[in-house]
Amino acid sequence: MANVVIIDDDPVSLRITVALIADVNREWTTMGFDSAPAAFDFLEGSETDPLFVIMDVFMPGMDAFDLLKNRSKSASSNYPVFLMSADVTREVAERAAEIPQIRCVFSKPLNPGSLTYHLLMNGIRIH
Repeated sequence: MANVVIIDDDPVSLRITVALIADVNREWTTMGFDSAPAAFDFLEGSETDPLFVIMDVFMPGMDAFDLLKNRSKSASSNYPVFLMSADVTREVAERAAEIPQIRCVFSKPLNPGSLTYHLLMNGIRIH
């Protein structure tokens, strides 16, 4: 069973994203985190990489870019990362483009069709 990690400091958005992932594939185990440091600790302590990670860009304490920078120093980072933000700016897009692990930057709220498309295009089997 594959693990999917969702990180978002907004509790409503986190619940919606977790539910959306469950609709894509009910066999995945979804781990939701309301802060980047908590997710970082989970990823550091996990014996296997997640299938993929979806995370909000802007979070208090540690943003998505900081988490990925710290994670790449300490462990395997071969899983795809999908970012999401209510405000996808040019700066966010440019920073994301510099990190090969980031496969897409979504606008919030996530669109189910767009999410499915990007998962499939990144070799993630949804059934």
